[in-house]
Amino acid sequence: MAQRGVPPCYAQPLALHGATIADLAAGHSLVAALRGAGVGRLFMTDWRSASADMRFLGIDEYLADLNVLVDHLGGLVDLIGLCQGGWLSLVYAGRFRAKVGKLVMAGAPVDIAVRQSRLSAKAEATPLIMFQSLVDLGDGRVIGRNPRKVLGKRY
Repeated sequence: MAQRGVPPCYAQPLALHGATIADLAAGHSLVAALRGAGVGRLFMTDWRSASADMRFLGIDEYLADLNVLVDHLGGLVDLIGLCQGGWLSLVYAGRFRAKVGKLVMAGAPVDIAVRQSRLSAKAEATPLIMFQSLVDLGDGRVIGRNPRKVLGKRY
């Protein structure tokens, strides 16, 4: 990615975690994998943790913030999106095609039913009330530590 002179920008999951989610554990680090692939300089988003006063923010506000970063980096980036950062990157690339050289999505929740997978099968088999419980437990937010409380250790 970086060999072409286009800076890689790593979009983290938004408004749920700190940027440290990029490096959870040895063998599970996207940053380490990128470094191992020769990416020497990597820019990352670091979104504020979700709070009640942010409940009215929409996708346009997050796209605007990402757009400011892309412009600051020169107006053209290779986007790498993890989880929510993946779908945000996909939408950004759709809206601002000229500003995205390459797009990579890792673990992004984008049309998981297009092809049956273990994840789509689990999601399909999980009663909707379980997902509603996750939102309720976080007062309108899905807090990263709560899924096991609601869904059980198998998730």
